[in-house]
Amino acid sequence: MRNCFVPKCDNFCKNNPRRMMFMAPKDENLFNLWKEILPKTREFKKIDKVCERHFSKDDIMTTFDHVINGELMQMERGRPRLKPHVVPSLNLDIDPTTLAKMQANKRSASGKGTVKKALKKEKISGDEQDETSVSSPSKPAQPNELIIQTNPTFVTSNVIIKSPTLSLPKEIVLDPNDFVEEEVISEFESLYDDVFEVTLPSTLWGVHREPKRNFIAFTCFDVQQMQNTKCVVLSSNGCLKIALNGRIISEQSFGHELNPDFMSNVLNQVEETRFCSNWNDSGSCELIVSNESDLCSSCS
Repeated sequence: MRNCFVPKCDNFCKNNPRRMMFMAPKDENLFNLWKEILPKTREFKKIDKVCERHFSKDDIMTTFDHVINGELMQMERGRPRLKPHVVPSLNLDIDPTTLAKMQANKRSASGKGTVKKALKKEKISGDEQDETSVSSPSKPAQPNELIIQTNPTFVTSNVIIKSPTLSLPKEIVLDPNDFVEEEVISEFESLYDDVFEVTLPSTLWGVHREPKRNFIAFTCFDVQQMQNTKCVVLSSNGCLKIALNGRIISEQSFGHELNPDFMSNVLNQVEETRFCSNWNDSGSCELIVSNESDLCSSCS
């Protein structure tokens, strides 16, 4: 997935996933010139990239040129480079007609409130199948507050879920096909384009964007277990899921709150929360660890 600094460019070029990308120049004067020319949607940084769409073909060197015996010999470069002192000059502002076509292809949300999504029905072995209606929490979440209950499953009100002791499988695999396009909210579209403005809790966290713009995922890698142990997934309809060791522990819906600062706060809360290392195997596990141990009081 290419990540061009110019706003809306990734969406415009989604059918050209292998377009050339160029890093911000190392020369300080040239970098400041780029920074002055490029759109001011957010601050242009050294780690940002600009794609080939914003340079003329004459600005890009795609071959090594050598003159041998008076004859010009050209050899293709493995990685194209910009000529010295080149600055972005093309397609820096998308014209209104093109922008209107892009927006017409998106499904706009009917409202900015909670988006309700029916959970998939799961087959459970045995005769006992309990269904529990989860009511709204007595204390609503603040705009920058994430609710994580000690119960292994949490969803918003008016959603029917099965008993947590029966409905949770040993492992949940997050499949891109599960994130069907329903109602895409504008806040998600903005966050998708500005996702690298989200401050990650540490270098062990990574960010992933689904190419079809259906969801954004943040994962935390555990060195000891050699796998991603924490996963935060935001789908295009505003549904935010948190999974621990492959199992969903929280599911909530958000709308106008979604922005880089909000997601940074959510990731920090997930990072700072200590989870019981034994909760996958214990139906009575309290999930959250409050003492110095790696186990909760029920599992210790």
